[in-house]
Amino acid sequence: MSASYSSGSNEEPPPSGARVLILTSSTGGGHDSRAYSLQDWLLQAVAAQVRVEHLLENSSWLPRLGVWIYNTIQKICPGLHNIYWFIAEGFARMQGQRLSFGRGYYHRLLLDYRPHLVISVHDCLNRGYFQEAKALLGKAVRTCTYCGEWSGGFGFSMNWLEPTADLYISRTGAAQIHAVANGMDPARCEVFRNVLPPRAFVDAMPFARLAAFRAGLGLDPHRFTLLLAAGAAGANNHVRLLDRLATISGTQAIAFCGRSQRAFAAISRWKEAHPHFPLHVEGYSTRVHELLQAADCVISRGGSNTTAEALYHGCPMLFNRIGGVMPQERLTLNYFIGQGAALGFSSPGELERVVRLLSANPDTLGLIRRKLYSLRSQDHPRALARRLLKLAEEAMNPENRER
Repeated sequence: MSASYSSGSNEEPPPSGARVLILTSSTGGGHDSRAYSLQDWLLQAVAAQVRVEHLLENSSWLPRLGVWIYNTIQKICPGLHNIYWFIAEGFARMQGQRLSFGRGYYHRLLLDYRPHLVISVHDCLNRGYFQEAKALLGKAVRTCTYCGEWSGGFGFSMNWLEPTADLYISRTGAAQIHAVANGMDPARCEVFRNVLPPRAFVDAMPFARLAAFRAGLGLDPHRFTLLLAAGAAGANNHVRLLDRLATISGTQAIAFCGRSQRAFAAISRWKEAHPHFPLHVEGYSTRVHELLQAADCVISRGGSNTTAEALYHGCPMLFNRIGGVMPQERLTLNYFIGQGAALGFSSPGELERVVRLLSANPDTLGLIRRKLYSLRSQDHPRALARRLLKLAEEAMNPENRER
């Protein structure tokens, strides 16, 4: 079943006493980004209580260690995730309905906070966690999964699929088809794409403003501009890529570095050593929506939320496959490259060839952009917030508790 998620009118629903618990983990930055985006929109919608909980990190030492290993591999050698993925997948399945690790912490959290709705935005926080919530709180709680994957296949964790969920939301129709084929009830499945923070929903920059924005970054308003994206933890190989980009006349770049001061310092040193190449360096950025509009292309590992913002703002993507591709990233690359809406590269030299092609052939870049536009959706998080609060209010109202 697909829902309609247009933004609708500006009328506000009545205030609600709903308590919403959002379960996430900082494996990469995408899960947290979706969690906090949902929190922002839910708080805007009504006077509800919304709590974001990093349950893997906070509940037990073993899941916390797993998160650290995940993020370390992502920085050092992403290809190793093709092995570690199976370990993490097996651990989450092992948890089962018993929650062998972190059960006591989660038990206390549920009894102290007593949420009316538990939302999971992480594959390892569905199975067992929903059952525990219903065992403790009974019919006074509803459960929902928001799966941020772009497609199905290898890399799609079966731990996303918890059939007891009251609502299962996929990012795309392709991912929903995969979920239903693997056991989810289609009557409880919906599709919603644009789980983005409120700052992302801005009008497109007209050319005059775009030129002024680039100039404000110390860039040429007319040069071919590349945005080098990084994960929240700062995983990147920007310096290797910049060495190649600096050889292409008529190009310039914007590089952001996540929360890594080490990465920021390394790229800043590169900039000082290459004064001829226009480069703006930014740390953890809260204006990705503007940087994407200021770029002709974005270079990304395939993180699901950077990709979602690039899609929303119509910024063509060049997927970075250097060091291997994580299983979860495959789902993103398969979705966009398979539909001609993005390109990929596996070495700095290959990136150089791709950028030379695109910067010299506007028609080729325009074709990719048109393919990208065809994948966009106009669904708005304001409507999703209403849908989720309606689910929470079912649990609040004794008359609606019988399904």
